Amino acid sequence: MPPLIETMRSDLPGSIQSMDGQSEETPSLILSSRNSPVKSPKNITRRASTGSRPVPPSRQTPKRRLSHELKTGTVESHKMAEEVHFVRNFIKGDIRRESFVDLTVNLYFVYESLEKALDAHAGILGQLYKPDELRRAPALLEDLDFWTGRDADELRPSPATEDYVRRIEKLSASDPLLLVAHAYTRYMGDLSGGTVLARVARRALGLAKDGDGLRFYDFGKISPKSFKDQYRVALDDTNLDDSTICRMVDEANVAFALNMRLFQEIDVAAGISGAELISFEEALAAGKK
Repeated sequence: MPPLIETMRSDLPGSIQSMDGQSEETPSLILSSRNSPVKSPKNITRRASTGSRPVPPSRQTPKRRLSHELKTGTVESHKMAEEVHFVRNFIKGDIRRESFVDLTVNLYFVYESLEKALDAHAGILGQLYKPDELRRAPALLEDLDFWTGRDADELRPSPATEDYVRRIEKLSASDPLLLVAHAYTRYMGDLSGGTVLARVARRALGLAKDGDGLRFYDFGKISPKSFKDQYRVALDDTNLDDSTICRMVDEANVAFALNMRLFQEIDVAAGISGAELISFEEALAAGKK
């Protein structure tokens, strides 16, 4: 379901560089402790401690895969987001119309901000910049028109959404490579559950099968599984060092926490017993556990 969806090392290159084309397809994606960074060998004939004999390539520490680290490093965050009342009820088909509209409004502001930031830094995102396949803001605008009949400039994001947007804007201004963590968290989640969630929402809200009101969940003709596999390969082909991979995982956990706050805020507004909203500071701390 989720996500129903600081500065980089100063010596990092200014963009994500592709490795050679010989990439392998990798397995697939709020708070877990990450593994200690393992230093990658600087060249293929790293010498043993005796300094006399090169270490065969087969015995060297394998390169850490970004897709694998993002998946395993966010397992607990994912579980926590799925435990929020709104998410559990959504999956069961118990969806309040007002809450669904609130979520749609807030997701529009999140994606409008994220996609604006991704557009601004397309040059450094390389093969991870996929606007034609992934862009969601236009679809959410259609959904807003269906549900509210109002233009986006007449609507306002919730406080939790404003915090989410503020985080994206900060990264765009200072650490744009970390936008990859937010794009990964949001889009991979959307692709993983979009069809199922649309079907559940359509039944629960009594919508027609023409897709009106649920455009956000429709990615058109792309195959979710095939595209996710390609995206994971693109993640693994980035030439990021271990320190940066750890920072990516940290930021992905922050993204999960910020997304979870959207759900928690809806539960609090609906008066759900026991519902509470973690603070923005707690969400940011999700990447430091």
